[in-house]
Amino acid sequence: MGAAAAVSLTTHPLLAVLVAAAAGAVALCRRPAGSAARTWWLYVGLGATIVVVRLVFQAVLGVNRSGTVLVTLPRVPLPAWAAGISLGGPVTTDALALALGDALRLAAVVVCVGAAAVLASPRRALRSVPAALGEATTALAIAMAVAPQLLESAARVRRARRLRGGATRRLQLLRTVVMPVLGDAVDRSVSIAAAMDARGYGATHDARRVPAAAAGLSGVALALLGFGAFAVLGIPGAGALGAACLVAGAGCAAGSMTLARRRLAVTRYRPVAWTGVEWAITACGVATFAVAVLAAAGDPAAMRPVTTDLWPMPTAVMLAVPLLVAGPLAVTTPGAAS
Repeated sequence: MGAAAAVSLTTHPLLAVLVAAAAGAVALCRRPAGSAARTWWLYVGLGATIVVVRLVFQAVLGVNRSGTVLVTLPRVPLPAWAAGISLGGPVTTDALALALGDALRLAAVVVCVGAAAVLASPRRALRSVPAALGEATTALAIAMAVAPQLLESAARVRRARRLRGGATRRLQLLRTVVMPVLGDAVDRSVSIAAAMDARGYGATHDARRVPAAAAGLSGVALALLGFGAFAVLGIPGAGALGAACLVAGAGCAAGSMTLARRRLAVTRYRPVAWTGVEWAITACGVATFAVAVLAAAGDPAAMRPVTTDLWPMPTAVMLAVPLLVAGPLAVTTPGAAS
């Protein structure tokens, strides 16, 4: 997740690719026993789709037409009410460079999130959330378990269909494959949430309402955290103000959860142990984001290049970001849970 935050600070295509490759290497080499590697490849496919769609939209509907012309597409005349939009025309290097940087940044974020999902079991992570977030934990258990369950359900349904010699028509394929896959994935996700609820996740300790101060602090925390994240990532020169808002928002969130947890009693089924390996991996993530922030503050033009060069070379400080992303390869063993 630190790698995903670091990638969000840059549009450098090569740096985004290096960070995604490092995150993928860690996910494939250090995933826990029983974790499916195809889950990460699903995120890779989604990232590749993002890049292709972004480049196609830029070539067909792009506004920036400056730079060296690579190819000229047939231009389609549009009515007067669509002024400012061009359909077709020349495809230039400047336009592709900007589109590629944006697309690779988003794709790298998706890949990094996929690597985190492969390395750390969502079920183990959700068992460690504060008691005040019990109801949200149950909802997140359903949401985070749907994608892996879809892959497993699709494999089982496809294998059973081959053994039975299933139908080949598209409508019959939709009824015999797609619907059973979706139904099975949702049913298994709901069963996970039901099991969590049966073990006491979000159980109400008494009938007292949550204090009004807790609700007020929650609203203030959301506002501060949202503005702080926007200021750090999107407003040039507002890093100090954004960091102060993030710290204040985190304090308000902690106070709100402390007040809300007084009315909740949540069980701890096999508490997750936090060892030195987890601390080392967390340190790698924090250091990755810190180095990216320093690189963006020191040389903004290098982190967000605007050039006709489709593959500009990163600086030495920028190369430290993918090296830190690959840090868990040195502090963990193959097959160890992160």
